Amino acid sequence: MKLLVLLHAGVPTGQKPSGIPDDWPAEVREVGDGEPVPSGWLQMADAAELSAYRASKQSGYDAWRSQVELPAARDAKFAAIDGRTSELIAQGFSYGGKVFSLSANAQQTYTGLYAVRNEVLVSYPVKVNTLDNLDNLLLTDAGAVTGFYLTAVGTYRARLDSGTALKDLVRVAVDLAAVAAVADTR
Repeated sequence: MKLLVLLHAGVPTGQKPSGIPDDWPAEVREVGDGEPVPSGWLQMADAAELSAYRASKQSGYDAWRSQVELPAARDAKFAAIDGRTSELIAQGFSYGGKVFSLSANAQQTYTGLYAVRNEVLVSYPVKVNTLDNLDNLLLTDAGAVTGFYLTAVGTYRARLDSGTALKDLVRVAVDLAAVAAVADTR
C-alpha cells in the first residue's frame, strides 16, 4: 500500500480555499503498490512520510488558517466582551450605600435631572428608586444631584472603557492564539 497526495496546487482555482498554500495536501488516497500515480499527485510510502511532509508545511498552513479565521475569532471575542460589559452595566452602580440602575432609561432620567438641577422649577428633595425598586434615595439639592449623576456617569464610563481596553488588545492581535489569550476577567 502507498499513499497518493494531491496538493492544493493541483486543485482547480474555483474549488480550493482562497489563499491556501499550494503545497498543502488537499486530498489523500490509499492505493495498492501497483497502481500508477496520476498526474499532479505525489506518492508517499506511508502515513509517517505524510505526517513528516505536513509537519514541514505546517507553519505556512497555520499562517493561512490564522488569517482566514482571525476576523471571525475577533468578532466572537468582541461579542463576548460586549456581553460581559452589558452584564456589568446591568448590575448598576452604588451610591449612598444603595444600588441604582444604569439602564438606558435610567441614564436618560439622570441626565435630564442633572440638566435642570439648578432650575427654580425643580422641587427638592427628588426621589430616585434603587435598582431592585425596594428602596429609594432622596437627593436634597443640586449638589446631591451632581454627586449622584457624576457617580453614575463615572461608573458607566469605567465599565465601557474596561471593555474598550480589552477590545484594543483584540484589535492588535496578529493570530488566533493572541485573540484567545485576551481574557475578560472583569
